[in-house]
Amino acid sequence: MLQGAAETNLPWITFRLEGNLYGLHSLHVREMVALKQVVSLPGSPEHIRGVLPLRGKMLPVVDLRVFLGHRSLSQECQELIAMMARREEDHRNWLTELESCAREGRDFRLSLDPHQCAFGKWYDAFQTDNLELRRFLKRFETPHRNVHAVGSQVLELARSGEQTRAQVIIDKTRDGALAAMVGLFQEFQACFMAMQRELAIILEYDACCFAVTADAIDSAEYLGRNLHPAPGLWGTANSRPVEYIAERMKDHSLIMIPSMDFLVQSVRGTADSSLCAADS
Repeated sequence: MLQGAAETNLPWITFRLEGNLYGLHSLHVREMVALKQVVSLPGSPEHIRGVLPLRGKMLPVVDLRVFLGHRSLSQECQELIAMMARREEDHRNWLTELESCAREGRDFRLSLDPHQCAFGKWYDAFQTDNLELRRFLKRFETPHRNVHAVGSQVLELARSGEQTRAQVIIDKTRDGALAAMVGLFQEFQACFMAMQRELAIILEYDACCFAVTADAIDSAEYLGRNLHPAPGLWGTANSRPVEYIAERMKDHSLIMIPSMDFLVQSVRGTADSSLCAADS
């Protein structure tokens, strides 16, 4: 794969997939476009997303996440949306249980600490390069903290026999902080889906033109000859989805280099040869 590419002074295009950093040599990159209209191909393998109409040609699209063994972006989105729906239900149930415990004099066994509930633990650990998503999630901080903050106060009032005052606080929380959280949870799905802007990197290699998906383009940079063969974890040298590992010069982070030969092989094995032919 590096024959020719390694001898040029052209940079590598680095990009991200599910938080990991990958690179393709710009010698093989024709262009990068927004991945909008993809036509699915019935019966195609999971890693072939479909074909992308581009200037009169139909280019096969390799879902690079699936090709490299990751979740597809669609699967990741649905899992996150489903998780957020569960966390919304958690907080509805949390306040209902607090109300019942205060009224019935039972011990409250759910978390009073906003960092220890399932949402709080996820929120504290979650990382993303998407600035829009980070800004949106930050809106949860105040209402989430305020929901949990009433727990100790309500329980203390209940223990002191002041159930009426405890109920007033619960009602205000349900109509205030909890309602704000529920609104954000329900807004999340539409906002999150709108933030997904997958890109297609158009590649030309070995007389084959096709597209691969990318979550986000990172940079164009020089890697020199600082590339090392990937460990033989995926079979023979001709059948590894990742061929090389590069060390980034500016911060020493690792960049995985997909095998162009294996990519082309996967496209040609599933598409009509004329479908991925490069322009003559």
